[in-house]
Amino acid sequence: MPAIRRSQPKAYEISKAFYSACNRKNTEHLVKVTRFVQESVNAGELTAEEKAWFEHIIATAENGDWHKAMLDARAIMEEQQN
Repeated sequence: MPAIRRSQPKAYEISKAFYSACNRKNTEHLVKVTRFVQESVNAGELTAEEKAWFEHIIATAENGDWHKAMLDARAIMEEQQN
């Protein structure tokens, strides 16, 4: 996963949504959050680095490693708390 640094508040919100989707192994929720990422990128609310983080989480979950994707989402949230 790309290096994590402090991010926009929108990234924290999205990482929480990814954590939830991955924790439940919910493909439908994953698709919705993926759309939300694209909408946020289009609106200029996420950086290219943040987009890369989420693309990594999406790919990890789509490859069936829900637990790793969930941990990656949690890592983003934890970094924001530091």
